[in-house]
Amino acid sequence: MNRRLYGIDPADSVFHQRSRLLRLAAVAGGVGLHLLFCTVLMGLGYLQISTPILLILAGSAMLTYGVLALAISLEWNLLLEDPDMALVKMLIASTVVITTALCSSHSQALVVCGGLALIVVGASRLQTRELFVFAIYSFGLLAIPLLGAEGLNAMSGLSAAVMLLTVVALVFIGPLLYRFESDGLERRLQARGRELRQAQLQIEQLSRVDPETGAYKQAASVELLNSHRAMTARQSYTFSVCHLALAGLPHADSYFSESGHKRILRQIVDISTSILREVDHVARIGDEEFLLVLGGTDWQSATQVAQRFSQRLAAFNEFDDQLQISASIGIAEYSFDESLASLLKRAATAATEALDLGPDNMVTAGHRGGDSSALAYVAL
Repeated sequence: MNRRLYGIDPADSVFHQRSRLLRLAAVAGGVGLHLLFCTVLMGLGYLQISTPILLILAGSAMLTYGVLALAISLEWNLLLEDPDMALVKMLIASTVVITTALCSSHSQALVVCGGLALIVVGASRLQTRELFVFAIYSFGLLAIPLLGAEGLNAMSGLSAAVMLLTVVALVFIGPLLYRFESDGLERRLQARGRELRQAQLQIEQLSRVDPETGAYKQAASVELLNSHRAMTARQSYTFSVCHLALAGLPHADSYFSESGHKRILRQIVDISTSILREVDHVARIGDEEFLLVLGGTDWQSATQVAQRFSQRLAAFNEFDDQLQISASIGIAEYSFDESLASLLKRAATAATEALDLGPDNMVTAGHRGGDSSALAYVAL
């Protein structure tokens, strides 16, 4: 069957169809065991039903289940609102069980309760409305003849009431309890799955992010650059990088402790993140070197980003007289079909030239060969 032609969900896979066949086989097997039990009772004289009628009842049930199995095999069931056909197979099973129970002279309760116990698990697949239909049908099919004149003559009113209440518990309350337990188990499994996915995300994050600064690691920056490089095949897309070489950072043997040094590095990363967009990233590529990856940005716009960073860094230095942190910035715009090694080399070379010019300078790199432009932009 062409599923798309009939508007069938492609997610309704072969696995789901096999599961439906297995569930149908389970209900049919329960009916078969019940009929086998009834055959034994008939041989002992406790079941007042002729052999031909019992065979017709069994044959009709199994033929109907065979038709349902054929419909599932040919995927005709996927055209129905309920592909499981749960209500149909449960009504058939209930009809067989209650019909045989009504033919029992001494063991009606045993026959009906034993038979329903074999098939009632299948009722857990019913929707609430379908479960009401199944319960009312089963109750009515048993109650009408049982509460009639002949039925009350063969059984006391109290016994009939107890049997009917037991049937209600089996066909209605039982599936609800089963569904409640299965839903609870499913919720616990889903919660566990969310915890595992969260743990996996945290592990992936730890493998990609520098724990000291919160910036991406160098390996992760290569992945980001490759994704931007792949996008340059689109028309008018480019990206740039800013190589930040920091100087003047306090170390553990000076005024600041080791934890203070790490804290300052993290604050500098926070400064970088505050001036970037969501599509931009900060990566740590050395002890005191960082890389700004700016998506969809040419070198002129990248220069403006670098100037904003320098201004924020200067404002950060004003908070403490002991801080004299400077940044030499090399800016490079990606050239089409350029290797990432060439791009990073040009940015690093530009940062070196900016450092040679003195603290807080920035230089934009030429497009190829590591040459830099002659202009140096002094940060404010």
